[in-house]
Amino acid sequence: MDAIPVGEYNARARRRTPLAVTLLPGSRALTAESFALQVSALRLIPESERPDVFLAVAGSVSVDELAKAANLRRTPLLSTESADLGELSDGNLTVHMARGSAMGNLIEASDVVMSQAGTATIQSLGLGRPAITFINPRDRRSRFADEQNLFGEARIVVEPKAEEIATALRRLLTDTVERTRLGQVGQDRIGGPGAMEAILAEIRA
Repeated sequence: MDAIPVGEYNARARRRTPLAVTLLPGSRALTAESFALQVSALRLIPESERPDVFLAVAGSVSVDELAKAANLRRTPLLSTESADLGELSDGNLTVHMARGSAMGNLIEASDVVMSQAGTATIQSLGLGRPAITFINPRDRRSRFADEQNLFGEARIVVEPKAEEIATALRRLLTDTVERTRLGQVGQDRIGGPGAMEAILAEIRA
């Protein structure tokens, strides 16, 4: 929580709907496939309930590969903000992209995260945003289980199917009380910033 990246990107200025979701498809193998599945789930959300969508793009990830996997087109128009990577769109669904260095900006402007990432999931939960994830074939099941024991209800695990992801997302989007409750669970489980200062204090003592 002491190292959440914040960059030059005004996510809140791009908000158009009451709620927003940040996509964290990861930075390793299967990133494009995970992103495509997240987008497929979003397409199943009724347009009247669909949130604003943000995407944090890790430095090793190709935007062109993401666009191709999800059948989206990249909008070439960029702002002057250094972390702005433009948009992906199919004419109905729009995904606002920012560099991973501005991930904190996106999460703070969102209400839910859909995450296949590691550290970014922990940071999202610590910021009070419940996460929806699915197990992919390359996940180490023992590690995944250990993480889930820490995260508790704050990280919702579903099958890697667009319908199940969409159902979980829609439930959080339409249930403010539950979304708030799970956000608090995440904050309680992860804790806030201050670890670095505590460690330094012990070293100096």
